[in-house]
Amino acid sequence: MTKIPLNFNHIVSSNLNLFSSNGDICSLCDAAIAHDLLSVLVFPTSIPFCANLLNHTSIKLDAVIAYPHGRSTLKSKIAEINEVAQLGADAVTVYINYSALRAGEKNVIAEEIQKLAKICQKISLDLTIALEGSILEPKHLKFALNTSIQSKVDAFLSSYGASFSETCHQITQLASDKKSPIKLQAYLKKLNPKLIHKLNSLGADTIISDGELNKIK
Repeated sequence: MTKIPLNFNHIVSSNLNLFSSNGDICSLCDAAIAHDLLSVLVFPTSIPFCANLLNHTSIKLDAVIAYPHGRSTLKSKIAEINEVAQLGADAVTVYINYSALRAGEKNVIAEEIQKLAKICQKISLDLTIALEGSILEPKHLKFALNTSIQSKVDAFLSSYGASFSETCHQITQLASDKKSPIKLQAYLKKLNPKLIHKLNSLGADTIISDGELNKIK
């Protein structure tokens, strides 16, 4: 059986566990360095610690904002983006107010994504727009994606923590209407080369996982 090669430079390793210790975050960064990953995704409070650990590496440091609810005010999201940039972040993954999107408030969502993109471009941070696709209809996902494309966002994450089948379904929907090189990010619980290959074939550009790198099968 041919072994499927794994492109670690397209993998984002995350730790969004509320009970994680500095030791856990240190292990995350050590593994990311050992495998030369694309980036690590952590809470804003872990940014200074990770910045020291990842200093002099090419690994991007990504801070999650308004996870998982997305219902922080736009003003507070922008303030937090500015703060993590000063603390050493290279990128942010921002959860938009997907409850407003579900309620049909498209103007609210369009304004939010546009302003988030503008501030990130101004301070040279990569921006991933994120939401919880499992509670949204396909038309909602596509609207958020298309707005992200128009706003020149770097990447789009439709769900974090979804099952593999759900993730595949969302990526298939999004990739079918893809009109620009915006990166589609797919969640995968365990870093299995076959499953990664499957997601890539469906249109996912990068894989985000909270699985342990030393348990890749």
